[in-house]
Amino acid sequence: MPDWDLFTREAGPRYSLGPAVPIVSVKAIRRHLGVSTAIAVTPYSAAASAWLGKGRGISVHRDGREEFAGQIVQRRITWDAENARFLITVQCAGDEQVLADRLVFPDPLRAPDDQTVNDYWQRTAPASTAMLQLISDQAGPTCHADRQVTGLIIGEDPGVGTPRKYRALFTDVMTTLGTISVASKTGLGVRVAPTGAGLRASLYVPRDLRDTVRFSTELGNLLGFDYTETGPTVTDALAAGQGDLHLRLRRLVSSTSTDVAAWGRRIWTYLDRRDTSDAADLIQDATDQVADGTPTVSLAVTLTDSQAVRYGRDWGLGDMVTVYVGGPDQTSVATVADVVREVYLEVTETGAESIRPAIGTDDATAVIPSPTQQALAAVGRRLSSLETRK
Repeated sequence: MPDWDLFTREAGPRYSLGPAVPIVSVKAIRRHLGVSTAIAVTPYSAAASAWLGKGRGISVHRDGREEFAGQIVQRRITWDAENARFLITVQCAGDEQVLADRLVFPDPLRAPDDQTVNDYWQRTAPASTAMLQLISDQAGPTCHADRQVTGLIIGEDPGVGTPRKYRALFTDVMTTLGTISVASKTGLGVRVAPTGAGLRASLYVPRDLRDTVRFSTELGNLLGFDYTETGPTVTDALAAGQGDLHLRLRRLVSSTSTDVAAWGRRIWTYLDRRDTSDAADLIQDATDQVADGTPTVSLAVTLTDSQAVRYGRDWGLGDMVTVYVGGPDQTSVATVADVVREVYLEVTETGAESIRPAIGTDDATAVIPSPTQQALAAVGRRLSSLETRK
């Protein structure tokens, strides 16, 4: 059984580890593109309360390897009458949150209320170059002083992706990085990690382990799965540029994918780009919209380690692996060979653990909401829409 440790952590910019505290439970979701999250529960003590205070954080280790590191965003102190003990519960956001907390400003070196030169932040470059420049311009050394993350270091550029134009405006940096990665079809992941003197933001290319890391019921390392195929959301995108009414410049991009055609739907969308007269920009935006609306495959699986394939040793978040989807009677449903997009980790105070990765296209999630949760979320979206229209 793997050894798990829950360490407290000092506030930035040093982020040095503090003392370990006992684990009642830890649940975490690590994300390939996005902000990882964790909820940790430990018995109350004055020392633990001091270390798990505002601005501090936690670091979760499995067999000596850090699985999660991040800052506390919420703390609860409760009384567990059934077990007669005080508990501290902390909810934490991974260190990638510093990028999600920043907006993309058109002019990185200008103050937020002095954005008077450029309409958009934009860069024509390979995807990795554009992503690292975006981080530097909006949170690192090449942005305005009041938006810099103290001590943020920018990692080396892997030089991945065909050069093209990327642009953004007032979206959060982490979401924009994900958009660039998906649009470029590079699969680039984002990692933010403590260095002892601050944080280091870097990119990584998924390791291709499809031929060596495989899971199936027949191999005995696949205990369960939830396999979801979702049809296209956009098949035809019409982008309209400058001009009035019938005089506007328009460009149409339609999907030519056989997978899209198999679903038998034509779904149109309209992009209002009256800020540009460049036909190439219109085509690029329409192309990205159609690519973003292609069918998706999401596979959440429950795995068990084997001597041949172990989590943390042989595979991990951001790796490309293969899963043979089928029952124990060797019934084959599909073969999914794609990136591990998320990993759900859970450990109890007895040391029992659960590891559930999500594999597939960029919508793959490790935690599948129940039908009731999905219905409530849909109601919430409708109510939000009503509020917006008031």
